[in-house]
Amino acid sequence: MFAISNSSEYGLLILEQVKDCKEYVPLAEIVKKLKLPKRFVARVSAELVKAGLLDSKEGRNGGYRLSEEFYKLTLLDYLKIFEKTDMVKCIDKNFKCRYSKNCSHKHPFAKIQQILLENLQQYKLSSII
Repeated sequence: MFAISNSSEYGLLILEQVKDCKEYVPLAEIVKKLKLPKRFVARVSAELVKAGLLDSKEGRNGGYRLSEEFYKLTLLDYLKIFEKTDMVKCIDKNFKCRYSKNCSHKHPFAKIQQILLENLQQYKLSSII
């Protein structure tokens, strides 16, 4: 019913590849282990760096490693990097729904979403990697 995107899923795989490494792990090594396109891994890795989950270093001894921020973030924090967290468009306060007068599903979905987000907030990202 609900599925995370390839970017989210591959981001988790990338994080798993560097989780036990103190040194920087080269992009080529990650690509080789995961058997994923280099450009895609580089793009997802760049998003993880931008979000503060990974540290990066250029050069011969460069690559990626977990940042200190990684250990502070929840699963919800992680998913927000790649995913929209609204179950239905109308939950977004800026969304102008043309069916608002005839719609009754916004509030039940808002309640379900709140429960889901609260539960995702309870898990540290480091506990599932």
